Amino acid sequence: MKSIYLMLITAALFSCKANKQDQTISKIYGEIMPSTDTLYSFSSEENAPEMSCGYKNSQGDTIIPFGKYMQCFTDTFIHFAIVYDKNNTDSKMVAINRKDEIIFDAYYYDNGPDYISDGLFRIKRNGKIGYANEKGEIVIDAVYACANPFEDNKAKVALTCTLTKEGEYTRQESDAWFYIDRKGNKID
Repeated sequence: MKSIYLMLITAALFSCKANKQDQTISKIYGEIMPSTDTLYSFSSEENAPEMSCGYKNSQGDTIIPFGKYMQCFTDTFIHFAIVYDKNNTDSKMVAINRKDEIIFDAYYYDNGPDYISDGLFRIKRNGKIGYANEKGEIVIDAVYACANPFEDNKAKVALTCTLTKEGEYTRQESDAWFYIDRKGNKID
């Protein structure tokens, strides 16, 4: 009888620890969500040249089938995920929502999607640059031809600019740079 109680207590503690770990992952995004809401990317070593991936929930159910995307840049999918869409005619990185709908194009930077800086990152729509937050919500419309990451709650942007190739890098040049705040308002 003692062994049954011990097994039940051990199972309960393990369950609490697993739930706490899922909550810790979710806290990164500023809120606690049930583990059933979190998706995790998966891939197959057998298909390594293709680098296909998909997403499963914490119960192991496939939510987004393997092979739909060439690469999953987001390992833990809570609000949105950035994936390489091999079926897109432009073969580009896109952000998808929980319904597997494209919400915006990802801004390509340093061999992957743009980094989050000051809580925002650059996105693209119709060839223009804007900004989204950590939940994938567009907070500044994509209206800029060139844009730098946010730093100290402001970003340097331009409505017109030229892109100049310098080896493997691209330089943004403009005579009309200005700064915006986190709401997209021009700063003097």
